Amino acid sequence: MSGWFFKKKTEDEDKLWNEAMSQMESGDYKKAIKKFSDFIELEPEKIDPYLMRGQAYVKLKKLNEAIKDFSKVLELNPDNGDAYYLRGQAYSLNGEFEKAVEDFKLTLEKIPLSPGFSVNKYSVHLSLGIELFKLGRYKEAEIHLEEVLAVSPNNETAQTIMKQIRQKVGPIAQSKGYESMEKKNIFNNSDKMGSLIHTAKHGPFFQKEAVKALGEMGDKRAIAPLVEILKNEFQSLTRQAAADSLEKLGWEPVNDTDKAYMLIAREKWKELAELGVEYLILALRWPNEREVMPYFVEVGKAAVEPLIKVLENKDCDQRSIAKVLGRLGDIRAAVPLAQILKDQGVDYDIKREVAEALNKLDFEPRNDTEKAYLLVAAKRWNEAAELGEPAVESLILVLRRLGWPEAREALAKIGKPAVEPLIQALGDPYVAWARFSAATALGKIGDKRAVKPLTQLLKNEKDEVIKEAIEKALEKIKTKM
Repeated sequence: MSGWFFKKKTEDEDKLWNEAMSQMESGDYKKAIKKFSDFIELEPEKIDPYLMRGQAYVKLKKLNEAIKDFSKVLELNPDNGDAYYLRGQAYSLNGEFEKAVEDFKLTLEKIPLSPGFSVNKYSVHLSLGIELFKLGRYKEAEIHLEEVLAVSPNNETAQTIMKQIRQKVGPIAQSKGYESMEKKNIFNNSDKMGSLIHTAKHGPFFQKEAVKALGEMGDKRAIAPLVEILKNEFQSLTRQAAADSLEKLGWEPVNDTDKAYMLIAREKWKELAELGVEYLILALRWPNEREVMPYFVEVGKAAVEPLIKVLENKDCDQRSIAKVLGRLGDIRAAVPLAQILKDQGVDYDIKREVAEALNKLDFEPRNDTEKAYLLVAAKRWNEAAELGEPAVESLILVLRRLGWPEAREALAKIGKPAVEPLIQALGDPYVAWARFSAATALGKIGDKRAVKPLTQLLKNEKDEVIKEAIEKALEKIKTKM
């Protein structure tokens, strides 16, 4: 994660900071940590080096050190949403799911107090849904996952977890309040293998432990589900456990694809790169871009077309692919990346990474509409507003999906060309912030075309805050008529 902005530093600090960030970008986390530590000695009260050093510690799996850094940020600024979010991620990787839930909830509370917050709030909802699912708190998880799917209906992670919640996943996942697998007699029932496979594949409790137990049993029937986990499980620690169990069972990869997934689980990136670029790309199904970046750089231009193909098929972590393509600097990637900016199903934190990649490619938009999508993804609101009507489409999409006030203000600046799309946004029955933002923007524009739809909405609206916004908008319009 990136995007924090800093005041002018001294020349020495600036040089030190740039060196540290360069090492982060190249994946040399140990050296980056040393540079960030040197920076902290010079400026112990600054927040940003702690945030960045904490992320470097996470990459090196030094989670306790990362948690300390993020906690230090919160000592310096208790309202820093980024620190809560990053610490929540570290807690999750450390298996401290309850603490992760608490931090993600605090992240949502702190977003309004963190104007430079670097993460889309729906990414926080997704993280909360995942952690609550792990803890078996399905109803709570469902609430947060529905928030994600309301704005990103094609989000595969949210869809997958919701499907598991709504299916009958058996007595293991339905049971609540137990402290160990033995307490529920998981290892001593008549169908030990079936129960372990079920837990290993579906969780949410003791998934990694079940994967390990399958390897210890020595039963070859476990190989097929373990290979499936090796290739598809999101959690890296569970995939590592699957690799361990498969080795205990005497399984050997039957082809290069199987070998690649085993190497990914083992994080043996050099050996993976030696298999070929098509196998290196498999690592980007998960957010491993920093680890594999140096190997893509070695491959160079030959990696571009395969990366574009995977990007267009959406069989990857699009954020990771965008970062790699931006680093490779080949203009062939520009048009496919620009197309992602218009995709309504793509989260805006991904679009921001795409915008950064396009900037590295010195991409020149082909028209003002495309330029507007780029500016909006980069959150350059004033420049988007200056484009006028061509920016309305991209800004309305943000307003309806996320309700960001910056999009609302930009539409208000554009004025009359935005009126009809804003009127249409008033009719969204499911997204309250869209109605609120549209009414507020229409009031600022002051166009009489909005009077009738606003009056009609006022009659039917049940939300008192939105009703108040409509009344204020009507008053403003009447003063301008």
